[in-house]
Amino acid sequence: MAKGDVEPTSIIWIFYALESIFNCKAGENFSALHRRICSFFNLTTTDEKRFKTKLRSLYDLRSSLVHGGAEIAHPARNEHIDPRVDGASWKYVEAQDFGCALIIATLQRLIGLGWTNIRFEESMRGEMLIEEITSPPPPPASPATAPDTSP
Repeated sequence: MAKGDVEPTSIIWIFYALESIFNCKAGENFSALHRRICSFFNLTTTDEKRFKTKLRSLYDLRSSLVHGGAEIAHPARNEHIDPRVDGASWKYVEAQDFGCALIIATLQRLIGLGWTNIRFEESMRGEMLIEEITSPPPPPASPATAPDTSP
């Protein structure tokens, strides 16, 4: 994409698409989206770390646009009016390119798998700490040797 073709709001639309495809509900955060994408693509630990860095950068850019703090260059996109235009534009171009590539790769994989939807289920399993027993426990008391607790 050319730097003149990018709109900062496209980053927000990219996240609408990703959150819809990966079935993220309101209130679910970056971690849920990251976990689901990594699971869907079966990323290795190394790839997952690289991907997390890129997705985090895209997510932070989205957050700065949505919640405030994003540096927006002059809307005329003229470097003579606002010298920040060039740097700001390339930041959005790179982010938009990554986001669009991620959406396209996801759709291609869905088509390849013959899927129309992705459903994620979370589960929980409790584990108990079991102390190692070195000697067998004492046998239970028989009724004849049990202490009398009657009043």
